[in-house]
Amino acid sequence: MKGKKANLLAWILDRRALSLAILILTLAIIMSLTTTTFLKSENLFNIFKQATITIILATGMTFIISGGGIDLSVANIMSLSCVMTCIVYNATHSDILSILTGACIGIAAGIANGVLATHFELPPFIVSMGVSNVCGGLALVITKGFPVLVNDQSLMYKIGQKSTLGIPNLIFMIPIFVAIGQFVLRETVLGSRMQAVGGNATAAALSGLNVKFMKVLTTTIGGLFAGISGYLLAGRLNSGSPSSGGTLGMDAICATVVGGTSMMGGGGDVVGSMVGAILMQIIKNGLTQYEVNMYWQTAVIGVVLIAVCAIDVIARKASTLKK
Repeated sequence: MKGKKANLLAWILDRRALSLAILILTLAIIMSLTTTTFLKSENLFNIFKQATITIILATGMTFIISGGGIDLSVANIMSLSCVMTCIVYNATHSDILSILTGACIGIAAGIANGVLATHFELPPFIVSMGVSNVCGGLALVITKGFPVLVNDQSLMYKIGQKSTLGIPNLIFMIPIFVAIGQFVLRETVLGSRMQAVGGNATAAALSGLNVKFMKVLTTTIGGLFAGISGYLLAGRLNSGSPSSGGTLGMDAICATVVGGTSMMGGGGDVVGSMVGAILMQIIKNGLTQYEVNMYWQTAVIGVVLIAVCAIDVIARKASTLKK
């Protein structure tokens, strides 16, 4: 009996994305039967539009967590990028420069996180909190707390506000970034090395891998995705707000863990992170449909995160016992 339970838990762990997809389908059926608005195209598009930014952040977070790290700064990195992309576009009217600005801000912050944590041997948790405060503070200083508006001729506006064939352009960003992230992480030698470092840094070092470089690379990639998210968020909001990050950083971590990436490192799955982000957005949308107080939504997501972490630990122990 114990062996069968261990096999079942290991099976669920290995197929997290599929299990979450089944859960999403179940929730969708329940809400479609108990509400009158869930299945409306406007509501479904809204779910995916709201999930897009979290998915892209979670894509970068998957690299960081599967590489054995943690980053609490992505939300404020995104906020600073959101502000600066708008400022640069308003000054130059150049889409390319505004995109590069967001990307460079994310890369710089990611490198800072990685270098401080590896070369100076500071705790990643504390380092990322410090970088988060720096980015958030700079966004407030630059804008004096006011949003920076951007005109409707910019590419960010067209991506964030316009539609193609009736589908919001922002939603098309999901398969693009998820495909890139999944390919790099799961199908390339570089991705395998980053995961090897996250799974067992000592063994990776003994096999000749530059552990410090790999860890810096994971935070740099996470920062890059945060910077790009800031550009897309500016289009979504039609402005650059210094407080736009909100709880999106924690949502990205939650989506990554819910999607099957272990907090202990190794075994990252970008597709799982995407499904995890969609699941959380559906839960939030469902609570709104049922007119649950919005303050309870954050609490519910917290409970989901704790529950999934607990299941993850139990399943891994069961898998170990099986071996």
